Amino acid sequence: MAGAYEVYRKANEGDGDRMSQEQVNRVFGAVADLLATGEKVSIQGFGTLTPVERAARKCHNPQGGDPIEKPAHMDVKWKAATALKDRLDTEKGKG
Repeated sequence: MAGAYEVYRKANEGDGDRMSQEQVNRVFGAVADLLATGEKVSIQGFGTLTPVERAARKCHNPQGGDPIEKPAHMDVKWKAATALKDRLDTEKGKG
């Protein structure tokens, strides 16, 4: 799994403007800040991140099987852009 540092390294391959690791961290931080305020974030050619509220629910502790209540919480739903899906298919030799 690639993290922020790997994104930074990939962004700096080849010629062109260089992006600092701090800039990469600021971009991810800005996306997280927007999601935390309930804002939907859409990045053209990449996808859309949408904050969603998950309702409280009953589940079972996998170790002991005891019933537990999982509280309501915020989560993020992600939908890949068509351009990204097409690129992934092309990279795998499907397109």
